[in-house]
Amino acid sequence: IFWVIFLFAASNAIFRTFSREQNGSHLYYYTIVDPIELFISKVLYNTLWLWIVATVVLLANVLFFGNPVSSFSAFYTAVILGGVGVSSAFTLVASIVRYARQAQGLMVILSFPLIIPVFLLLNKVGLQATSVLEDSDIGTDFLLLGAIDILFIGLGLILFPSLWRN
Repeated sequence: IFWVIFLFAASNAIFRTFSREQNGSHLYYYTIVDPIELFISKVLYNTLWLWIVATVVLLANVLFFGNPVSSFSAFYTAVILGGVGVSSAFTLVASIVRYARQAQGLMVILSFPLIIPVFLLLNKVGLQATSVLEDSDIGTDFLLLGAIDILFIGLGLILFPSLWRN
């Protein structure tokens, strides 16, 4: 349940990253900011926001259902890597949709195929951290999450400047 709430909170918060900008502010940013710096700042802001959301959701989960997490280090490592992956993927998709004239259907079509591998790995690590699933190879899952994070950030750094110029 934690990761489902995390995913919907992330999609709700991050998809508004570019939609809140007005055309005047876009032109202002265009004159003073490098597109790579803007993309990195939006990913950092969204990542910090997701970490705060994850902490609040975990505290609410502990308050209402008890503490299911047996390995906090594994769980918070998953939250850190998952927050970076989800925020970088959703920020990239939000920027594509922003410059595609706000086609909201495009947001759903592009985002969920990108986020499914991250979500499946986060679910697996979450089950391991709560001792529901026994798997001795949690390091590989963290390595895959980190590689997906690097892939999404790299794609964003490559694609965002060309989107920004249009």
